[in-house]
Amino acid sequence: MGLYAAVCRRRLAAIVSGDEGEQLQQGADLQDARFSTALSASTGSFKINGVEIAWDATTDSIQNVITRINASGANVTATYDSFNDKMNLVADAMGSTAITLEDVTGNLLASTGLLAATQTLGANASYKING
Repeated sequence: MGLYAAVCRRRLAAIVSGDEGEQLQQGADLQDARFSTALSASTGSFKINGVEIAWDATTDSIQNVITRINASGANVTATYDSFNDKMNLVADAMGSTAITLEDVTGNLLASTGLLAATQTLGANASYKING
């Protein structure tokens, strides 16, 4: 008799290519990061799964923001894939619930492309018992 289960995480990925196809500058201050959509403010905040995270374009880099997201209680893991020039959010929990995103002030999530990205939802657990 065998028992197996399959569960997938939900995932959100966004291409964040910079101006004229230039790659995003991950270590640069946000104001110099080369987003294809310019930031609308020098400071702001956004929410991921209801958890608010502040940013400052003059002192924070993409890597700082990623670190802040990962240390927050938003229950996601953020990464930047420099090879594909994509920012990724992966839910820490399993299942098919979407990751919620909101620019509270400023437009950092919109500038990274995450707000417009299509989410790939995970699957709820499925079990099969063989006799």
